[in-house]
Amino acid sequence: MHINPDHYLSTAQGRVFTKERNIQAWQCCFDAFKHVLKTNLKVKVIYILIGCQGAGKSTWAKNQISREPENIIFDAILVKQSERLPIIEQAK
Repeated sequence: MHINPDHYLSTAQGRVFTKERNIQAWQCCFDAFKHVLKTNLKVKVIYILIGCQGAGKSTWAKNQISREPENIIFDAILVKQSERLPIIEQAK
């Protein structure tokens, strides 16, 4: 599963970003992450991608998920440890 907040910000008119939509997008990501952890017993690897926008994280994620569809890729900037911590804690 490829989890990315940008997926939840996309609309027919393109990506729409507001503070409220951003909060909602992140909540959707965490909800999806929790759901797949509970329901997909085949998950062996959780990738947490870290890096600036445009660095190629999403391209790498798309290629990787085609080879490892059972695993999870959490794809966002995530440069601060405090941003990654909820993902790591949930994965434990």
